[in-house]
Amino acid sequence: MLKRSVKEGRSLTRSFLVSVTQYLCSWMIDFYFAGVIVFYKLAVVEGMSMRALIAYRFIFATACITPLVFIFERQRMGGDLNELNINELQALEAKMDSSLLAIRERKPPLKRLLTMFLGYHVIKTRTDTHKKKISKLNNSNY
Repeated sequence: MLKRSVKEGRSLTRSFLVSVTQYLCSWMIDFYFAGVIVFYKLAVVEGMSMRALIAYRFIFATACITPLVFIFERQRMGGDLNELNINELQALEAKMDSSLLAIRERKPPLKRLLTMFLGYHVIKTRTDTHKKKISKLNNSNY
């Protein structure tokens, strides 16, 4: 990756910093999710009810997402909440259902978005090591 970046005209220092920040961000996300899992398990071992734990999770997720919704979705919601009609309320309910699903299963989409943003989605199939792996897969008897 560094050689390609240098060939494209970037300095070696900038290329190195970009690649290091990609790895560090990925590791930070993994450590964050690992910490959340550890704290969940500690709470359950200490005797906290799973229902209460899930309720707290949804409460904190709602508290974190609600300001973002009001900031980014205010143009879509209409000028005034008093002007909402039945169709808009049904559409808003459908949006809330989909956002709850996204909150519930936020790890894979978040990780996918961040890997795309950080440049990890690029598959390097033209290198020698990857050509060998692909040839091994083609020759294996699965």
